[in-house]
Amino acid sequence: MHMPGDVILGGLFEVHYTSVFPELTFTSEPHQLICQGFDPPAFRHAMTMAFAIYEINKNSNLLPNVTLGYSLYDNCATLVIGFSAALSLASGREEQFLLQENCFGTPPVLGIVGDSFSTFSIATSDVIGLFKLPIVRAMIQILKRFGWTWAGLLVSDDDYGLHVARSLKSDLTQSGGSCLAYTEILPWGDNPAELKRIVEVMKKSTARVVIVFAHQIHMIQLMDELMYYLEKVNFTTPFGDEVSFDENGDALPIYDIMNWLWLPDGRTKVQNVGEVKRSALKGEELTIDEDKIFWNFDSKQTPWSAPVVQRTSGPAPSVTTVFLKRQEFLSYHEPLGICLTAASLLGTFICAVVLGIFTYHRSTPMVRANNSELSFPALGFT
Repeated sequence: MHMPGDVILGGLFEVHYTSVFPELTFTSEPHQLICQGFDPPAFRHAMTMAFAIYEINKNSNLLPNVTLGYSLYDNCATLVIGFSAALSLASGREEQFLLQENCFGTPPVLGIVGDSFSTFSIATSDVIGLFKLPIVRAMIQILKRFGWTWAGLLVSDDDYGLHVARSLKSDLTQSGGSCLAYTEILPWGDNPAELKRIVEVMKKSTARVVIVFAHQIHMIQLMDELMYYLEKVNFTTPFGDEVSFDENGDALPIYDIMNWLWLPDGRTKVQNVGEVKRSALKGEELTIDEDKIFWNFDSKQTPWSAPVVQRTSGPAPSVTTVFLKRQEFLSYHEPLGICLTAASLLGTFICAVVLGIFTYHRSTPMVRANNSELSFPALGFT
């Protein structure tokens, strides 16, 4: 997936979580790998990167006179496919597309986001490093952009985290201007004592910016320790939504109320007519613009919906009563159900025994005289 721009950011995502290698006969050209198994979370990650770039381009204050583009690839959770995509990005031999009205080619790729596997990322980084193209140096650029010269670093205790820590320290030393107040390694497994120690380091530090390179499980464990501080965090997004957290550390929900609008040409349009949000101070609030709502009725008015009521006549004030119908059923576990079931089975057994006796003695005069043409079907259907 590509979007043109003055500069391009590459991306490697595990949109498919497995791949099938073709059979190698060594007598003909091998077929391409086949990617299988769609991975929705990884696809959302790719869409998140595309959306972030779109938002950056929409804000002229962030990168004036510069338009970011992207070139996203599916690595199919296979190292050889990730290598191929990374080399294509680095060498400028990826799929070409129209840049401007009279310019055709591939703009420079300044960085690559990914891979989601630390082993793949390190292997790809070693090869891409030959092209002097880092996997991600965006973090240092962010520090410079906001003037953050004092930050903490948290990494996971694996190849990915330790490699990132070494690379970040080295790049910060070379670039200058920013320093790390502390570097902590988040433990694997259940280790609340170590997590509390790390939280104390963060509390005592004067750094107000924390850089985290860790897996989701590390972040969940860390958030459990930071629950008290999350309750005091609140901010407003560029869309005007207020974000805050409850006592459990969960973000207070904001729900948009959407309405389907039928256009005269037959198309449909989904429009926002209100929202329901919960805040720590005001609780749940409903905001809705009824004039925007399209009702698919001839009257175009809000429909009426209420239970059927009974009103008493006479001078007495009317009384509304709603009776819920009681649901009754017979269970096999109740005495009546057991008795009826046993009687039914007993009757079936007796009919089967009589049918067997009649069949065995069907040639005797007694059975023939008992109207056997009707007795056999009657016993069988009974």
